[in-house]
Amino acid sequence: MRLNIDGAFYEASKTGGWGFVIRDHDGNGVPAGAGKIEFVHDAQSVEAEACLYALLTATSHGISHIANSP
Repeated sequence: MRLNIDGAFYEASKTGGWGFVIRDHDGNGVPAGAGKIEFVHDAQSVEAEACLYALLTATSHGISHIANSP
C-alpha cells in the first residue's frame, strides 16, 4: 500500500484542511479521507493531522504495511 497525504494552512484565519488516499499496488484508491481544522498553529500541524488520520484509517482497515510517496 502507498499513502499520500496533503494539508493546507491559512495563516490569516489559523484554519486548515487535510486529505489522504491509500492506494494498492495497482494504484487504485482503497480508503481516503479529508477534513477541516478550525484552529491550528501552522502548516506542519496540518500535515501531522493528515498523517494521523491516514494512519488511524489504515489501522482500522487492517492495513499495516504502508510506503509514503515522495
